[in-house]
Amino acid sequence: MNKELQDTLKNIMKSTSKEITELENEIEKLEEEIEDRHLQVEILRLSAEGKDIPDNLCCKMKKKPHLHWELKL
Repeated sequence: MNKELQDTLKNIMKSTSKEITELENEIEKLEEEIEDRHLQVEILRLSAEGKDIPDNLCCKMKKKPHLHWELKL
């Protein structure tokens, strides 16, 4: 009986560990999406105000070609 409980506990721990890893990966993806949205908002704000886009933001834009950039030039 003790062996069965140990095996059950091990299986629960493995399952929980896997779920935690999956959740951590999902959180990481969501954090990246939030960062992308903040970058888009900042670029669009500067563009709407007719201001130049700083070099550091241009570099970030180039690293994220998957985002759609709508700039008013």
